[in-house]
Amino acid sequence: MPPPAPPRTSPYAITALVTGIIGIVPIAVGYGIAALVQVRRRTHTGRNLAIGGLAAALFWVVVGVASASGSLLSAFTVERDASGAITDGGRVHFASLQKGDCYTGFDPDADEVMFVKAVPCSEPHRGEITARLPVGPAKGFGTGPMFDRADLYCHSRTEWVGKSRLYPDLYPYVYLPEPGGSTSADSEGKVVCAMHYTGSGTLDGPLAETVEADRRIYDELEAGDCVAEIEEGGESAAVGSVKLLPCDAAHRYQVFATFDLPENLSGSAQAPSQKLLDQKGEQECDRRSDAPLRNAPQADYGILWVVPTEASWSLSREVVCFVGLMDGAPLRKSIVGG
Repeated sequence: MPPPAPPRTSPYAITALVTGIIGIVPIAVGYGIAALVQVRRRTHTGRNLAIGGLAAALFWVVVGVASASGSLLSAFTVERDASGAITDGGRVHFASLQKGDCYTGFDPDADEVMFVKAVPCSEPHRGEITARLPVGPAKGFGTGPMFDRADLYCHSRTEWVGKSRLYPDLYPYVYLPEPGGSTSADSEGKVVCAMHYTGSGTLDGPLAETVEADRRIYDELEAGDCVAEIEEGGESAAVGSVKLLPCDAAHRYQVFATFDLPENLSGSAQAPSQKLLDQKGEQECDRRSDAPLRNAPQADYGILWVVPTEASWSLSREVVCFVGLMDGAPLRKSIVGG
């Protein structure tokens, strides 16, 4: 009886090797697995050929993934100079932007901004990143929901924007990452603070260039300072800024006192109500008005006060007291402490 014929080489294994080498990955994988099944049944040989085809297919998969990752990365990165400023922009995830970066490509009224076009700040744009902070440290800003604390953080880091000539058309935007979410190693878990320009046209430079040297936020004012008209909303909001003027030039108000309200004003750890803040501001400014205005020329004066808000209480408890003429006429010299 003649000996049995030796097992033939699996055609599946040969096909797997050939298609794996030339990069037809799905066919190489399919035929490679089929060849291994045949070899295991000992009806055919070609195990090494099948494994070689699968290895070649895996190589092409790795090359493809690396190539795709590189293309994706290049599509969502920007070029920067030695100082970190963007020189060649592109479409990026909002959370990857750095402090001072400028961008466009979003709806200024959007509740959520995800992808934007980063551009050099010298090019037309509508947004600028004003600050960044890991989520954890933001927990130190007051109590309440995480977004409220992040909003307070952003406000505390961007008060200088109140001195911009564009301030009425600037709208704050706060990006807070989703819990457990990640966009990159650098941007994971970061609160990103930004300002969106809602006026006509676009910005053509960084916001720092729009800050006016003669403007002061309320916390910067001191007794004796003379200022122009307080903008609408300043009395109750304590936001924005006022224009500082020489006291021997026409001005609307003069500061006669600044002070901090007691931390336990509400009798609890909670921020005082706005009604209580307004009442205490009025009472304390009125009580402090006699001494600094004792030698002021006889006239019908009115007192104005700027107090913190419930939201800003954890950042500043300062009250600023102003005096001006009741009829709205300008003052033309200092009347405080003279």
